[in-house]
Amino acid sequence: MVVNFHGLLGRGTNSQRKREKQCGIKPRYVRHNLSFRGHTYTNRFLFGCMPKHWYGVGDREHVFDALMTAAAQEADFLATTGVKDPNSERTYHCMMLGICGDWPWLQKSGNLNRTFNHVQKRLNVRNPPSGICHLCRAGQADIPYEQIGTRRPLWLETQNQQSPFSSPSPFQAIPHEPTRFAELWKFDTFHCFHLGVGRQFLGSFLALLSEIQEGGSVDERFDNLSTAYLTWCRRAKRNAHLKKLSKELIAWPKTTVFPTGNWSKGDLTTSLMMFVEDNFKNHNFDDNPLLKLSWEAAAAANECLRVCYSRPLFVDRDDAALIANLGFRFLRRYDSLAGLALQQNRPLYIIQPKGHAFQHVLMSLLTSLQDASVQFFMSPLAWSTQCDEDFVGRPSRLARRTKVGRIQVRRVIQRYLKGAYHEWIKLGYIRRKAKR
Repeated sequence: MVVNFHGLLGRGTNSQRKREKQCGIKPRYVRHNLSFRGHTYTNRFLFGCMPKHWYGVGDREHVFDALMTAAAQEADFLATTGVKDPNSERTYHCMMLGICGDWPWLQKSGNLNRTFNHVQKRLNVRNPPSGICHLCRAGQADIPYEQIGTRRPLWLETQNQQSPFSSPSPFQAIPHEPTRFAELWKFDTFHCFHLGVGRQFLGSFLALLSEIQEGGSVDERFDNLSTAYLTWCRRAKRNAHLKKLSKELIAWPKTTVFPTGNWSKGDLTTSLMMFVEDNFKNHNFDDNPLLKLSWEAAAAANECLRVCYSRPLFVDRDDAALIANLGFRFLRRYDSLAGLALQQNRPLYIIQPKGHAFQHVLMSLLTSLQDASVQFFMSPLAWSTQCDEDFVGRPSRLARRTKVGRIQVRRVIQRYLKGAYHEWIKLGYIRRKAKR
């Protein structure tokens, strides 16, 4: 396990930099950019790491709680006391605005009793379901989480009505709005879309696209689709991330099973979404409503993310409305695809809890737009964790090359500090003393 702090402000994204060059944009103000570009050792800061058997087995669960308590104390110190610069005598304060990560991490760090693990799996259950979302009552009786195709779902009026905490959280010490404390745990676009609803969407879309390929068997048709994908990747200069597309990639052993993406690389979702939009934009799908709606959904999702990645941390009202509208355009079509597949009695376009989580990301932006006095809005990518995933992987790789035992964690931290020192020197954040 690797835990880190990072700031929301950074050096932007490659897409933003490319757009500014193409449009000749030269802002005359201090830009508030997303924290994506640059080595993650320069914008992510290790707080703690430990092997799972230290904290996740039997009577050692208190170790994780101790780590969270320490993190909360550090965050409270930065917010209230601050850090004094010995050179200028200035005091700097930092405010913890959110906790982000994959859904299991949110559940464990917050002691949440409403997560994806509590989804109702049978029609008739003895006890009423507790719900799947810590922000609202979605997934409880008469509050379905599957209403992803509307801007007025039933769960909208239930936000922050019930506490989702199974035990008091140490992060309550951090300054926060009392009635909205649960919102400190953030759903992020990377896990909700790239490794969530986008991956689920692509599983069904690729299954449908394989059916229109030439070939006498499923494997032959996927071979042809795979050839088209690899050819497109070379032409578009995109990383393919794999050698071939196959039914195993979408966990589709037979047509009676819901296909869904079976990969863990978020950028593969991006490449495949771009491929299905660009490679099939000139195909006539009028005689196949499922494929037509799927292409429209892919185009909307791609444009939504293009706008997000080419903008800074705070987007203006026009861009915020565009992002929200495109995101909901994708969700409406996904909802229509699920309904149409159900009518045709085909197991396609499964609706799972991450669709609801992505809807929350868009709904928070849409709700903010209702205040006419607000002109700038936080980007949906503010809490996205792609760079954190890269950062987490680095100490994890160090741990695999370090002797197991009490000294392992110390050695990983020491090697991390050496690596961070090297990167900070390269950027000029710190300077070596001149030798005499």
